[in-house]
Amino acid sequence: MPSTRTRTRLPGGRGNVAGVPVTMLGTGWRPPTWFRGALSGVVGVAAVIGLWELMARVVFAGRLLIPPPETVVRGIWDQRSLYGSAVGTTVHEAALGFLWGNLAAIIVALVFLQVPVIEKIAMRLAVVSYCLPVVAIAPILQILLSGESPKVALAAISVFFTTLIIVLTGLRFADPVSLDLIKVYGGGSYKKLRMVRIPTALPHLFRALQLAAPTALLGAIIGEFLGGTSGLGVSMIVAEANLEIVLMWGLIVVAGCIGGASYALIGLFGRLFTGWAAEAGASASTIGAVLPTATDEGTQRASAESTTRKLTSFIVTPALSVVLALVVWDLSLRVFGLNSYIAKSPGAVWSYLVSGPGAAQDRAPLIAALWTTLRDAGFGLLVGGAVGCVLAGIVVLNPQVEKYVLAWGISIRVLPLAAVAPLIGAVVGRGLAAAIFVCGLISFFP
Repeated sequence: MPSTRTRTRLPGGRGNVAGVPVTMLGTGWRPPTWFRGALSGVVGVAAVIGLWELMARVVFAGRLLIPPPETVVRGIWDQRSLYGSAVGTTVHEAALGFLWGNLAAIIVALVFLQVPVIEKIAMRLAVVSYCLPVVAIAPILQILLSGESPKVALAAISVFFTTLIIVLTGLRFADPVSLDLIKVYGGGSYKKLRMVRIPTALPHLFRALQLAAPTALLGAIIGEFLGGTSGLGVSMIVAEANLEIVLMWGLIVVAGCIGGASYALIGLFGRLFTGWAAEAGASASTIGAVLPTATDEGTQRASAESTTRKLTSFIVTPALSVVLALVVWDLSLRVFGLNSYIAKSPGAVWSYLVSGPGAAQDRAPLIAALWTTLRDAGFGLLVGGAVGCVLAGIVVLNPQVEKYVLAWGISIRVLPLAAVAPLIGAVVGRGLAAAIFVCGLISFFP
């Protein structure tokens, strides 16, 4: 048989040795996959620590901005009781926010999928919840809620929108042929959801949860930073006020390690469960191949709509969304009895900006500030998005790269920018450069 024919060569040459078949020798021993993955992770962490050491001892030597890694580690060990108490408080708040925020996002995604008309109106409220400035809503949450609830609420708000979009995308990523097959056999929307949409959306769900874990931690830290008595955020306030740079960096390192561990743990569970999801999705797609002319239900509905109906939806739906947002805004003030000095009604804002006697003077500085913010955010989004897309492409071409950049991404994601803003300003300067840097950090990881 040609595949087992032996050839003898001198020692050191390639091929068979002492008449052993090629199929028995192979190409040499290779370490198992888990070992190569762990080794890549260790190399990635070592690279981060090495760069950190270089920046501390060479680039920023003598400026007391970046302490060496060994100094930070020693500080963490010397103050381990402080770190233990702070970590316990923040992780508890972040875990509750992670649970409630993701649960709400999954429920809303299912409702949007089953009742599309609700999505057209309510999705804009979800966008508003994501765009609300934390520094503006945190004081209101402190008034409405007590104890750890404001921090939990901020953590939940932080993860809600991202999980909603990713899960909704996954539910709609289902194979249209498989959906049509279930419809032909008399299955309804529930059977489509259970047999096709959920297995397809499961990998997206775990990816959303991976992103949500460090984000919930960040939300809890910001909540503590803006109003709390204990936790990592409060410790960062103390470190900044006392100019304890080592403590500040230690808190950042601990937060990054927690975020990275949660990201990796959820990813591990995702790999265990998405194998089943992939098999279920593949089976449904294989069976669905018997319907070669099937088309997506959404496409059919869209093609059947008239131009007038499309135009009406384009105008009426956004108008209804705005009305709904204003109603929710006004009702919230009345139901919770918020003081008008702190929480302004839609009518008060309209009078301030449009109909009041000094509206023109009030609008002028806001418009100028809005232009500056849009400029800074636009450049930051462009830079952060470009870097994120380039790295995503590199990771797809070479998945091993992900292990090297993951530590950076997680650390950046849980970095409380409000706490370390002075440090960022000292490193990159102030003005447009600092704004682009911060906006790029925020937009890069998602």
